[in-house]
Amino acid sequence: MHETLLVPVELSNPLLSERYPPHGSVMAVLDTGFTGFLLVPNGVFKELRLDELKPIVTTGQLADGSSIQLRGAYGSLRIPELDFKDEGLIESAPDIREILLGIRGMKRLRTLVDGCRKLLAVERC
Repeated sequence: MHETLLVPVELSNPLLSERYPPHGSVMAVLDTGFTGFLLVPNGVFKELRLDELKPIVTTGQLADGSSIQLRGAYGSLRIPELDFKDEGLIESAPDIREILLGIRGMKRLRTLVDGCRKLLAVERC
């Protein structure tokens, strides 16, 4: 059984008119343990050309207490099914393998996780 909470998203770099994926949407993992906006694999970061925007370098802390160096640049998140769009810091690191939607990315969303029904409901505030 798949226990991951997934949200269909579209990502963009509004300054350089890049979009990921080029068509349709990609599934992001809803991660309440990640306090940031979005965390993406390096390949996605490069496809959005965020590495060309003089990325900000920060340090993140993992659940085990260890630190990780993150590169970030501002971009946009869109959830087409909700007619929702927001902007924030999209971050990346070499070992990231999936797109994570964090707490800052959900700040204007009402999210209900119903474990009994295996249901994730997301709506705009």
